[in-house]
Amino acid sequence: MDSYNYDDIIIKAYSNNDFEDYLQMQLEDKIYEYYDKDLIRKTFKETLSDTSRTENYSIFLSEGMTYCGNIELQKYPDSYALGIKLSEKYQHRGIGTLAVKIFCQYCFEDHGITQLVIRIDPDNKISIRLFEKLGAIYTGKKLTPEFERLISSSKRSFPESEVERLGANHYILNLPIIEQ
Repeated sequence: MDSYNYDDIIIKAYSNNDFEDYLQMQLEDKIYEYYDKDLIRKTFKETLSDTSRTENYSIFLSEGMTYCGNIELQKYPDSYALGIKLSEKYQHRGIGTLAVKIFCQYCFEDHGITQLVIRIDPDNKISIRLFEKLGAIYTGKKLTPEFERLISSSKRSFPESEVERLGANHYILNLPIIEQ
């Protein structure tokens, strides 16, 4: 998927032009207060160059090409994970639900993926409601080895309370999503 237009939103592959909007959204999240802008920029540029492990996309409102957030497909040896983040000002508008539905259709039709892992911060009630509404099944606090390594390496940068917060609820979402 390079770009997908659907009614009110557009989902398109990351480009350098998205960085300032991406940075602003990341800085809204308190977890990124421990990073400097150069590290966020470096991470963003890495995602542009290495799509073998993660496919990253920006979400825009069709009208005015207004940046709303991002959605990604993370590829692990034995599973796929979906991640989505919307800027706070675009939450509670149905944008996240629509983006996830479109993205899941892409994952199923173009990649043949039948199941996605979703990790959600236990305090993120908005995401929990969104994914439960779409049929995601809570499976506990399981972590992939890659995520455990991320948490382990994060201890040098994050206070213990933030590292603990990264240990998220684990959900499974079966594809395709059946409308109820």
